[in-house]
Amino acid sequence: MPNLLERINSKILLKITLLVTIEIILIVGSFGVLAYFQSQQSSLGPQIVLGKAQWVS
Repeated sequence: MPNLLERINSKILLKITLLVTIEIILIVGSFGVLAYFQSQQSSLGPQIVLGKAQWVS
């Protein structure tokens, strides 16, 4: 019986570890995509300089 319990606990721990790893990868990836798009947005588009809008390319 203890052997079966250990196998069940091992499988559960493996699944939890896998899910946490996937979650961390998704969070880091979403921050990376967000940072990329924010850097693109800040380098292109209209900017307000001294009250006048001008395009920066």
